[in-house]
Amino acid sequence: MCSRMINSPMKSKVQGRGLERWTFDFRLRTRFRHAIKWGYSLRWRALPPDYNRTYWLKSNGFEITVLPSVFHPKWHFTSEFFAETCVSLIPRHGDCSVLEIGTGTGLIALSAARRAKRVVAVDINPAAVKCARINATNNGMASKIEVYEGDMFGPVTDRKFDLILCNPPYFRGTPRSEADLAYLAGPNLEWISRMASEAHNYLSDGGSLACVFGDAANVPALVALIEKKGWTGRIIAKRATPLEELTVWQFKEGEGIG
Repeated sequence: MCSRMINSPMKSKVQGRGLERWTFDFRLRTRFRHAIKWGYSLRWRALPPDYNRTYWLKSNGFEITVLPSVFHPKWHFTSEFFAETCVSLIPRHGDCSVLEIGTGTGLIALSAARRAKRVVAVDINPAAVKCARINATNNGMASKIEVYEGDMFGPVTDRKFDLILCNPPYFRGTPRSEADLAYLAGPNLEWISRMASEAHNYLSDGGSLACVFGDAANVPALVALIEKKGWTGRIIAKRATPLEELTVWQFKEGEGIG
C-alpha cells in the first residue's frame, strides 16, 4: 500500500506557531544581547580600562603578568578563546613550527608551545615583548618560545612556519598609543590587508594562517580582506558569549581548504 503526505491545516498551523515562537525567541535573545552590549559599553566609558598598571591573572592554566600598555586577555574574550582552540591546529606528533604575530602577554604562544616543538612570538610594543618573555620564563616555557620586538614579520625574515597565529587589531581607526595598537588596524583596516599579503612569504608548504575575530567588528568584511590576498578561509571554532560571537578562522593559500 502506498502512503501519501497530506497537508493538514492543523499541521501547518502548528508549524506556523513553531516558527513564530522561534522568531520571537531569536528577537528576544538579540535584544537581550544588545542590552548587555549597551550596558557594557557604558561601563567602559564610565570606567575605562587602566593601561597604566600591572595585573596578575590565571588563564588557560598559565600564570600571566600583564604589564602597562599590554593587551589584557581577560578584558576581551578573543585571547582566551584563541588560546584554548589554537592547539587543535597543531599535530600531536611532529616538528611543527608556529609564529604568533602580536603576542601581547604571550598567552597564545604559551598555549601553542604545549604541543608545538618551537614557537616564535613577535610584537611591536616593547612592553609586550618584555611581558611575553616574563610569562614564558615564569611558566617554564622559555626554552620553547622565542620572543622578538618588531613590526609584524620584520624579525623573522627568511624564516618559514607551519602555522601563523594572529589575534589581530580589527577595528577601524588610527592608533595613538601603544595600547591602541592592539585594537586599531588603520582607517581602512590596512594592518589586516598587509598581514594577509605578507604572511604568504613566511608560510611553509601546506601551512595555514589562523585568526580570531569577535562580531563586535564586521567579521565578513575582515574575512573578505584576507581572502582578497589569496586565501581561502573556514571557521574551525565558534563560541557565543552574552556580548559577542567569537570565531576562529583557518586560512589556506589558494583554492580549497580541505
